[in-house]
Amino acid sequence: MAKPGPKGPRAETYTQINKRLQSLRERAGRCATEIASPANVRAGLAEVTDSSRVTLAYDVAITEQMPLLTDGWPSHLPLAGVLAHLQTYEQRMYPVWPVVDTARLRNSLILDVNNLELRALAFAVCAATCAQLQCHSDNHAPQGSAEGKCAMADDFAKESDHCRTMYDYRESGTFEAVLVPLFLHFYYGAKKKIPTASLLLRESVTSCQLQGLDKEDTYQDVAPEDERYRRRAFWLLYVTERGHAIQHGINTCLRDSIRPPTRDCSDELPLVEAFDRLVGLFIAVEGVLLDRGGSSTIMCSKETLCRLQSQLRQRLQCLRHTMHYREQILLLPNSGYAYYFGSCL
Repeated sequence: MAKPGPKGPRAETYTQINKRLQSLRERAGRCATEIASPANVRAGLAEVTDSSRVTLAYDVAITEQMPLLTDGWPSHLPLAGVLAHLQTYEQRMYPVWPVVDTARLRNSLILDVNNLELRALAFAVCAATCAQLQCHSDNHAPQGSAEGKCAMADDFAKESDHCRTMYDYRESGTFEAVLVPLFLHFYYGAKKKIPTASLLLRESVTSCQLQGLDKEDTYQDVAPEDERYRRRAFWLLYVTERGHAIQHGINTCLRDSIRPPTRDCSDELPLVEAFDRLVGLFIAVEGVLLDRGGSSTIMCSKETLCRLQSQLRQRLQCLRHTMHYREQILLLPNSGYAYYFGSCL
């Protein structure tokens, strides 16, 4: 049976990685022992995530290779920690933000550590993941632990912002140009820095429009794997923009102008089913909660909204059956997703 979630690297990618590992092994020498000291390994190791505690997970196989991969890594934040948080995103946040192929991103980082845009994306994903999970961590967790996670998220965000100052990100036409500001938006939203979060969301929306991701014709010549992530990114922006508009009175730009995410990839269906249902929910209420013209004006009375909530309750119950408890919680406060529907849950 095929394993759900992002796929691992292709055979040729493994070959390239092995060549790089061999090169690094020859240069690492005595430094490898120092890098692999228990203190350094612990810096990238995980805590285990369960229903009441939010912690990081780490792959032992990656840990064993880390002394070789850290050679030439240009950031003061350890690569081990970055890869650990990317794995946490894949395990805990991918069903909520299913727009990053983590296997591809990890391999690209290993093969090209000097790619500033890839590093900016990796740090942004780590910052958003860490901040979002920290916001919903166990209330009984030690205060120092929560503060440490918060500081870690801040460090990742600063490093992502720093990377962006080192390349002309405004002129970038890559898919990463859509994702980096989007994940930084999630981070700053979790930190309650609403003006910054709003600007970053608008930047991501504008990049999405400049690349034509809001037009169906754009996807005709896109590889199926890339099409899947790009469509999801558009709809993630669509939902996020509306949640943000309802909360903060900011106009929306995107319309439901392309097909909803396809659900013909059976291996990922269990992971993204709730996301797809949520997109369908927002499409169904388009023009009801907000003006179709993009105005942030609320279009219905409180009484109408209550009736709408009652009608939607049955559909929203599907989220309970297809998502882990913590992922249900994450949909509400900081992702902007079901802000007006929170009482139904």
